[in-house]
Amino acid sequence: MSDHDYNRLALQEACDKDIIEEIDLVGVTSDPSCKEQKVNWDHTPIKNKSKKKMKLQEPECNEDTANAILRAIGELNTKMDNQTIILKSIEKRIEANTVAIEVNKTAISELQASVNLLKKENSAEDFL
Repeated sequence: MSDHDYNRLALQEACDKDIIEEIDLVGVTSDPSCKEQKVNWDHTPIKNKSKKKMKLQEPECNEDTANAILRAIGELNTKMDNQTIILKSIEKRIEANTVAIEVNKTAISELQASVNLLKKENSAEDFL
């Protein structure tokens, strides 16, 4: 029994014996340090001995293709410029809204103070 036979035996006890297949090492020497004994050739890919030839690609640079690329780059630049202008206008509106919010907060707090003052005056008149 080798060092790791207990793993296979435990699996066989846990599962149906029909499902688990025994691994038979064919043509293996009895030397435990032999690499052939440790490798399961059923699951090891083998390197292809005939190397694939790569196709040589000649760079085709048509003027139409280059012009199309340059045109597309120009269009993207104009779109980015337009987006930048839009973002700057949004930023200005946000700043204006921030200022308006601060002004409204102070106005609301002043109005709340005057409402509280009027309520006190009104309640004081009711007691008189």
